[in-house]
Amino acid sequence: MEIPRAGVVRAGANDREDSPMAEMFTMFPHESAVVMQRGIELGIVCSCLLVMHCVRLVSQFWHSEEPGDILLRGLCMTRIVC
Repeated sequence: MEIPRAGVVRAGANDREDSPMAEMFTMFPHESAVVMQRGIELGIVCSCLLVMHCVRLVSQFWHSEEPGDILLRGLCMTRIVC
């Protein structure tokens, strides 16, 4: 059984450092940060819309006693709390 050398691990790490994405981040740090920030902002907006939709569903079907509505209400309440 052959034990891999530490140099092999470093070579793999160097491959990641030389990737096109890493090169893009080093060449355009400001633009990369703006793109990352917009992605975070878009995720926040989508999450807020999802929570608002869950609140609407919970309030609309609060008094329903059908099993499907109870399940949906429980899942939506879990989404709102978490």
